Amino acid sequence: MLESTRNLFHLPREEKLAMSLKKRPCRRGYEGPGDQLQHEDLLPDSKEGFYIGPEEPNVPVSFIHGSNVWPQLPNEEFHGPVWEYYGEMVKLGRTIWEILVQSLGHPVSVLDGFTKHPGVFMKLIRYPPHDSVDPRQFGAGPHTDFGGVTCLLQQPGKDGLEVWHAENEDWIPIPAQEDIYVVNLGDMIQKWTSGEYKSTKHRVINRGDGERLSIATFWHGDMDATSPLDPNNPSNETVEQYIINKFSKQFKLSSSETVQVL
Repeated sequence: MLESTRNLFHLPREEKLAMSLKKRPCRRGYEGPGDQLQHEDLLPDSKEGFYIGPEEPNVPVSFIHGSNVWPQLPNEEFHGPVWEYYGEMVKLGRTIWEILVQSLGHPVSVLDGFTKHPGVFMKLIRYPPHDSVDPRQFGAGPHTDFGGVTCLLQQPGKDGLEVWHAENEDWIPIPAQEDIYVVNLGDMIQKWTSGEYKSTKHRVINRGDGERLSIATFWHGDMDATSPLDPNNPSNETVEQYIINKFSKQFKLSSSETVQVL
């Protein structure tokens, strides 16, 4: 999977830009260096990204619904292994959600209406070497994830991920180890659990030599579903509405502009 990620990002720049998500009605495709800014006091992130989601040819296209764009690479070099990996991550995310709801005292059955057509989005990421002396420059600036469960695969031996420890007020490095996933919870889960589970602020600084690769899978649940974590006090806010609102607030955009940025 990491080799497929490398194959993608080593394509010529013009081929990657031809797949830019800025040219598409939904958030699928290539995101170039400097396209994402986590905070107005920082410089834009130096990373590159590539977004993949569920194939939805029969669903009206919107900011989050649509079809994927694929690079012109042999099937065995990208589409085949990437799509197989995506399918396995759909299964893994469901298992983590099952553990989560049971830890809160709910039966797994509360997920029945939450996982029929789950919104699972994968981002392939490349971080260039961090050669800037400007303290405002990051591979990925400090942020929390917006949605549900995030499963992160890191390139072994390529450290750079750091998590904020609120009590110690310090950044804790997370080693990039082989066959180990980093599981992170997003803002939506913090809200739905009234803070019992917290979203984790994190950042990436690629301090090593050479590029650093990672693959993040964001498992939000059915876009039309509401919170399964408090079935006795259901919210009217859907997953899709929550994520749109978070993007709108962070980037100070109107609803129509959010569609373009997402």
